[in-house]
Amino acid sequence: MKKYVIFSVVVFSAFVMANSAQAGLLDFFGLGKAEVKRATEVKKRNPDASPKAAKASARSVDVACVKSALDKRDTAIETSVDAYHVAVSAALKIRKEAFKAAWDNLVVTDRNAAMRAATAAYQMSVKDARTAMKTSHRTIWDQYKTDMKACKAQPSDEGGSIQLDVAI
Repeated sequence: MKKYVIFSVVVFSAFVMANSAQAGLLDFFGLGKAEVKRATEVKKRNPDASPKAAKASARSVDVACVKSALDKRDTAIETSVDAYHVAVSAALKIRKEAFKAAWDNLVVTDRNAAMRAATAAYQMSVKDARTAMKTSHRTIWDQYKTDMKACKAQPSDEGGSIQLDVAI
């Protein structure tokens, strides 16, 4: 066990030093050269000479429509997260009661089997809730992209592409 821990620390240290030496410590955390490069590219671009800029200026974005789409998206995400919270909370309550009932059983093997069944049911409930939330988020973002196109705006017009994928 001691050898494994020491080996893990050595490998991790070597990895960190290699990354910090080559790309800088900030780049190791995803905040380094890519951000600087993106900022430099923006400065180098001449927006007046770009065909994309001409196309973007030719279209007129309906700001009220964009605000409505943003409000609709964020409200739907809030509802989805609330539904996830309610489902997980209910699963926890059910598991708690099942564990209490299992401890009323005097036979150890039966008690353990009941606790394993309660844990499995809890894990399945949480997994189903997470899957439902992810599916809901994908649907919400697809609808948001459609709404933004109807507003003559790109989803990236809000300052960057934001992917919402909650991993719990």
